[in-house]
Amino acid sequence: MPVFSIAASCWLKKANSSDPAKYLSELAKISFKGATGQISFDEKGDRKDAEMTIFTMKDGKLAPIAVIKGGKTASYEDFVKASQPAPAAAAPAAPAPAAEPAKDAPKAEAKK
Repeated sequence: MPVFSIAASCWLKKANSSDPAKYLSELAKISFKGATGQISFDEKGDRKDAEMTIFTMKDGKLAPIAVIKGGKTASYEDFVKASQPAPAAAAPAAPAPAAEPAKDAPKAEAKK
């Protein structure tokens, strides 16, 4: 039996009802680590911080077009860009090595 089914049967038993007006308060108390991350619910019974991808059929293939996460909708492209790790800060450039004089360059005479 999937973990969510077990959790659902627990809150339905605690509420002793399948009426949302009675079981939603029990559902809002549930929080556990699932395969997709932390699972918890708000007072309306909606998953907190749930992520949903909206797809369309394009040329006979599924193509993602938007992502809904935390109640906010973003285009798929914007979501992917925002999910990318920030590029590492470039290390400061090392000082250039001192140039060696050419072998046939005249040598400066030392002053006496």
